[in-house]
Amino acid sequence: MIWPRSVYVHVPFCRKACHYCAFHFSTTRSSQARVLKAMVRELDLRLPDRGSVNRWPMETLYLGGGTPSLLEPEALTYLVNGLFEKFDVSSLQEFTLEANPEDVHPKNLELWKRLGVSRISLGVQSVDDRFLEGMNRAHDSRQSLEAMRLLASDWSGPWTADLIYAYPDQDPESLKKDLDTILSYQPGHFSAYQLTQEPRTVLHTRVQRGDVQMPEDDKALELMHLLYQWAESQGYRAYEISNFAKPQMESRHNSAYWQGEHYVGIGPSAHSYNGISRQWNLSNNALYIKSIEKGQIPYEIEILTPAQICNEYIMTALRTDSGIEL
Repeated sequence: MIWPRSVYVHVPFCRKACHYCAFHFSTTRSSQARVLKAMVRELDLRLPDRGSVNRWPMETLYLGGGTPSLLEPEALTYLVNGLFEKFDVSSLQEFTLEANPEDVHPKNLELWKRLGVSRISLGVQSVDDRFLEGMNRAHDSRQSLEAMRLLASDWSGPWTADLIYAYPDQDPESLKKDLDTILSYQPGHFSAYQLTQEPRTVLHTRVQRGDVQMPEDDKALELMHLLYQWAESQGYRAYEISNFAKPQMESRHNSAYWQGEHYVGIGPSAHSYNGISRQWNLSNNALYIKSIEKGQIPYEIEILTPAQICNEYIMTALRTDSGIEL
């Protein structure tokens, strides 16, 4: 058995429901302990016991969601220890934790360091409070600035700031303000995703009703050009269509996705890929728990055709500045 060396863990809990988010999450945390226990149990079901001497190798680990940074110290420690008991982490190159600004404070930074987290992905999204409030984010710009200040001064490893652009009523001056502010803290990496209206989200409903007007394509393209020009002027390489890095600061875990490497996903809704098939866990916390407690992993699977494999390789490779070898 060849085990993927990149592992994604989906923590399906958030404080609030962002109006643009289509990922699986719950704002009710009454089942949190059982979900985390089931996630650790999923590892046992996926991985035959090889003993402490010959555990499964892991090179990158990514805790996403959801909002993994909201987990209490005991809960996060339980989850990370459960992972590390199953894997050989001697070759672990990168351990990323997604964090929201309201969770970044000295005690949490110390905890994350102690648990082995090496990279923080900070969900700033914008420093425009109108957008943050309109999209129902759990933080405001003041909390973002404090979080970035702490990461710039107290975090010894790399960190990245996530940004959303081309949101309703955004103009070039507003985007430049976001970029100026975020990049003044000198993150080694930042991501900038164009706002999209996903089906079954509050944003999509508001656009359909005519309550919100998304930017026209030409306007969004103008903002994208500004973004690329500004990033280049500040020494950031657009190594992927939405990701910008200083030298040696690229995300190893995300790069594995774009390079078509195999990965495994743990937790409700998490996806896995092994080169010939793709599978995804059930996006329902209660049913996920129930199935895992019965000793079964609740997933669907798609066997990829050679044409699908080729097309996906082209699609993901062309997102990067490496492109493809003709």
